[in-house]
Amino acid sequence: MIHTRLIYVLALAILAAMPARAEPPLRGSLVPAPPAADGTPMAGLRLDLEPGWKTYWRIPGEAGIPPRFDWSASENLKGVRIHWPRPILFTQNGMRSLGYEEKVVLPLELTPANPDAPMHLRLRIGMGVCKEICMPLTLELSARIPADTPPAALNAWMARRPLPAGAAHVKGVKCALSPARTGLRLTAEIEMPSLGGQETAIFELRGAGAWLSDSPTRRTGNRLSAGADLSGDTLIVDRSALRITVLGNDTAVEILGCSGG
Repeated sequence: MIHTRLIYVLALAILAAMPARAEPPLRGSLVPAPPAADGTPMAGLRLDLEPGWKTYWRIPGEAGIPPRFDWSASENLKGVRIHWPRPILFTQNGMRSLGYEEKVVLPLELTPANPDAPMHLRLRIGMGVCKEICMPLTLELSARIPADTPPAALNAWMARRPLPAGAAHVKGVKCALSPARTGLRLTAEIEMPSLGGQETAIFELRGAGAWLSDSPTRRTGNRLSAGADLSGDTLIVDRSALRITVLGNDTAVEILGCSGG
């Protein structure tokens, strides 16, 4: 995987050599939304991209700039949980990345410090966008919750989230570790029905990093095999902390944890 810092430095160098754009290729807004069924306050982060431009998922893939969120200037906000709709897989300059094009709304689950008081959301977000070139952008957005404006429905975007393992009929996941030239080789055997098309696996290890499957997944009946080399300083893997996201044609599945292979 190309180091994110290197991608960021290269993007800045490209930007310095380019004429300034009149408008950025990405526009963002924070939109109020109806509370969840349990009463949890909700909002949406809407991102609109110009034709041909893409931005990144929570994990950019083999190259790209991961999004960075700063909510510290908000008032009466204790925490934010971001729900990520299923990303698309795209290839640029021979490298695979995960992200969105045209428009995406990220549903936001909000926890107020004082449930009886309104919230004033202030977000500073750093994101990468790509077309023929990639560049970093910074957006500063704000919104009040509850708001005087009509709330925007988030149901369609919540429905695009990866399914949990149980809903996708995942019967079991086994992970095996073996030595590799750059660290450890992680191989997963997943018992689950096909999602259609050439499935792709993304491995995330809390506190260590994330990896796209570095070879095509293999499917035999209801068994999906995928693997990745865990490079860098990752020498110990807590299988219970491993998150595997499998992308299919139109849907995705998120699996938390695996047993020993």
